[in-house]
Amino acid sequence: MGCIRVAAASSDGEAIDQPLAEATRLHIFDVYPDRADWIAVRELCEEAPGGAVESLLNCLDDCSLLLVREISGSTGGKLRIGWITVWEAPMPAEKALGKLRNSPMFRRALGIGLRG
Repeated sequence: MGCIRVAAASSDGEAIDQPLAEATRLHIFDVYPDRADWIAVRELCEEAPGGAVESLLNCLDDCSLLLVREISGSTGGKLRIGWITVWEAPMPAEKALGKLRNSPMFRRALGIGLRG
């Protein structure tokens, strides 16, 4: 069964509580149609060659989606940085990952028929 690897900007792995501009810790999850498995914590380092954006992309080289509390600016809650889609999801990580599992985008990405 396929999955999508997702990063959540979270200080504790429970709540998506870090905005994109201030994210320092990313909790990584493999999201399957019926569950989300926690994989690891990754620390961001702004001193990386290329700066904060380069550090972010290096930490997310195997992820498709980044969930953050807030994206600064008027992006409508969604942004692309390189290959990563960034979504605003100011809520508990479990709730956000559940919403993702039920989304048509997720089901299409995994080749699963839509409900209904």
